[in-house]
Amino acid sequence: MENLRNHDRVTLKLKPAGVMKLIFEDKAKDIQYIGDISPFGIMVQLNYAITLNTEVSLVHTLNNTNLEIIGTVKWVKVLDESLDKNAPRSKTVSLLGICFSPQNVKENLDFFNSLIVS
Repeated sequence: MENLRNHDRVTLKLKPAGVMKLIFEDKAKDIQYIGDISPFGIMVQLNYAITLNTEVSLVHTLNNTNLEIIGTVKWVKVLDESLDKNAPRSKTVSLLGICFSPQNVKENLDFFNSLIVS
């Protein structure tokens, strides 16, 4: 699986059109940023902490059409960024590496193509 991580990896310079949500444990969270994507996985940022090996779905909604992909969180980097330097509160920012389910090749390619074309 490690060699698939670098296959056809694309760094997105602009946020793709539409809306993307991460679904897990009956929660839906907005994706803040997409770092890069391949037909086998994606790196995303969101303002929520998620644990390693969590099964997730990503839903990309564009022009009233939903594309959904299933995957597993394979790596996590959690950052706490202060909202205000003088305030005690902070927000959690997570960078996630998500591996798409390898048995869903057609869905993986459709999802990949929807992001790099939009």
